[in-house]
Order: sequence, then structure tokens, then C-alpha cells
Amino acid sequence: MNISRTFYLLLIYLLTYLLTSDLLTYLFTYLLTSHLLLYLFADVSDVIDFQTRGVGSYMLTETEGRTAVKLARATIESYFEGTGKEDFEPPLGDFDLSPVFEEERGVFVTLTEHGLLRGCIGHPYPDSPLKEAIVDSSISAATRDPRFPPVGKAEMKDIVVEVTVLTPPEKIDAIPEELPELIEIGRHGLIVKQGFYQGLLLPQVAPENNFDALDFLSHTCMKAGLSPDAWLTGAEVYWFEGQIFKEKEAGGEVFEEKF
Repeated sequence: MNISRTFYLLLIYLLTYLLTSDLLTYLFTYLLTSHLLLYLFADVSDVIDFQTRGVGSYMLTETEGRTAVKLARATIESYFEGTGKEDFEPPLGDFDLSPVFEEERGVFVTLTEHGLLRGCIGHPYPDSPLKEAIVDSSISAATRDPRFPPVGKAEMKDIVVEVTVLTPPEKIDAIPEELPELIEIGRHGLIVKQGFYQGLLLPQVAPENNFDALDFLSHTCMKAGLSPDAWLTGAEVYWFEGQIFKEKEAGGEVFEEKF
């Protein structure tokens, strides 16, 4: 038998066995929440070699940002109007999508209700066209974020939709002690990776929680399941930027939020 195939079969058996444990089930859920499963066995330096793939990096216009948010909301509402089956067809045909929506981009969709987080899931890396990443992230944020029960159809009238379009992550080329001086609060989002552990915090997390650069690094490490000072003791730190478009109120006017 092929060694690689044998390895993956053993891995599947092991995970199946481990996930019968309540503790391991919790850890599995945590990893899903941290958007790690798709990248658990990937080397970030391999995943983010984007330049040869024609990944987009220029900023979206205000019109494109409004379209992104409206597409996210329409996707969720259309999903609820149907039965949520596998044959769901996203409402892409209802929008005049510019070429940027065909580019591979990282994106997160965040849902808040009365100012409180209600769901947030996305694609940390540019692994699919932006339009597809928005559709997938929208449905996931509404129905698959394991931290919350699925959003109900009636809740959408109270939920503010936010879309953050990411630039490709880049490893910060600096010694650990210099990192706090380089990170710009409100501009940079962070990814921390060490071994199988990996965590991400969006750029808006730091100003929304009054973090300074040290706080931001420490909380990203903890999001990865690492000690707060892992960024000083060997963990790799990557940064990225994000354009944030959100509704002023549920279903209302869309604006670009800047910090």
C-alpha cells in the first residue's frame, strides 16, 4: 500500500477515535472556530506563495465594498428563504460583480446583533474567488460558527453584516523583540503559527478592544492555543491588512470603517 495513503488512513482512524472524547471534541471545535482545520497540516510559507497565482491585492472601491456586504446579506437571507440544502444557489446573478470578485482573496464575514458578536468565519488565505469566499463565509458565519447557535431567519432584521477583505499574509521579517514597534494598531491583522497551532485576529480586533501591540501579539498567541509570550519564543508571526465594509445598521447603508 502507498505509504502516503496508509498515513492518511491511520490519521482518519486516530481522529475518529479521539473525537469520541469530550475534551477532544471541544478542541476540535476550537480549531474550527480558529479557522485552522483547512490549514492544520500546511506550512504557512507554502500556503501564502500567492504571486504566481494571480491573487489580487489592490483595494476595493466603495462601490465594490457595498456590493460585498450586500452579497453577504443576500446570501444569508436567500439561504434562509430556502431549506438550506446542498442544492442552494447563491444570488450571484442579482449583482453586477466587477472583476475583483473573480480574484482570489481572503475574506471574513462578521455578524453582530445589538453590538454583540453573533458569528464570524472566513477564509484567512486567498484560496478561492472573492465572490465564492463571501458566499461560503456568510453561510458559515450564520450557521456554522460553533461558538453560537445558528442565526434564525427572524434575527436578520437585527443583525449588522460586516465584510473584511484581506491582503495576502506576509511573515514579519524581524527579530521578536522588534515586533511591537512594527505592528500598527488598526492597520495590521496578525497570524501566529507554531507547529500545528495557528491563530488569527483581524485588524479591527485591536482598536475595538483597546489593545496595544503587546496585547495584540499576546491575544493572537492565545487564540492559537499558545502561551501569550509564544511570539517571543519561536512562534512565527505574519501580518496582513484588511478593508472593512459594514452596515451602519441592520440592512442599512454600507460604509468603509477605518481606524
